[in-house]
Amino acid sequence: MKHLFLLVLCVPVMVWGQGSSELPYMLKDTWASNAFGFPMNVKTFKKIFGDILTPSMKLVRNKYDSTQIDTAYSFSKGRTKVEIYHTATKDMVQSAFIENEKIKLRNGIQIGLTKPEVEKALNIKITTDKFQVGDIDHRQVYQFNFLKEKLILITFEGFLD
Repeated sequence: MKHLFLLVLCVPVMVWGQGSSELPYMLKDTWASNAFGFPMNVKTFKKIFGDILTPSMKLVRNKYDSTQIDTAYSFSKGRTKVEIYHTATKDMVQSAFIENEKIKLRNGIQIGLTKPEVEKALNIKITTDKFQVGDIDHRQVYQFNFLKEKLILITFEGFLD
């Protein structure tokens, strides 16, 4: 009697040309959907990062309901900036430009880590100095930039409709 064995390997998917540029794209749906490691809301973000980043806000008319006013929050220090869009029902990270080593993302990812440390935190293999990590729909895409094997920049552009 012959037996058929099927070996299944679980590896991160790397696809070229997805996201916002021609960079390697690592599909990490769970990480990308909760990159800061806590349910995203302005109050929690301010509590965790309020001593590092200075908040500001502006009112924005909701494009689907002209009677509703939303709030665009901006948390910044130097060139580091995280923008959160607040509606009546939810808060969403709109964009991020992170150069500050005090801003820690999920799994301890922060500026200054080495490639092997980021590889371990995300369970991926890094082969370039720039790559993207995101969800399957490309609504949550984080770009990681390295210089001399050290993480120097994390950027994010969220999809808001």
